[in-house]
Amino acid sequence: MLAHTLAYGAVMAEALEPVIASHIEDRVPIVLEGDFILPSLAALSTFDDVPSADQVRALFLYEQDEAQIARNFLAREGEEQPRRARACWYYSEWLRQECGRLGVPAIPARPWESVLERAIAAVS
Repeated sequence: MLAHTLAYGAVMAEALEPVIASHIEDRVPIVLEGDFILPSLAALSTFDDVPSADQVRALFLYEQDEAQIARNFLAREGEEQPRRARACWYYSEWLRQECGRLGVPAIPARPWESVLERAIAAVS
């Protein structure tokens, strides 16, 4: 499942790279958010042959607690999904480690109450 997720992320990176390049060239801010955005995209120094010139910032959130992921699925979708929760937790762990390897900021998603302050500190 991790290999599938990473392959999908690679396809997403291919599609997002020219979008990011266009925003760099035009100096138009953009916020990209969502699943399947990989740290390797955030670590690039050029996007579609356009130098980032330090205009690109990234932050990844990860969940440390597999049981919390399972509770989230249960609350949101009304059924237990232990296999899916395990797969998401493995991806979250991979994401945390990959961000560390690439020097891309990553912070735990919880506690929610302080996530904004921690996010600002991480990208400052």
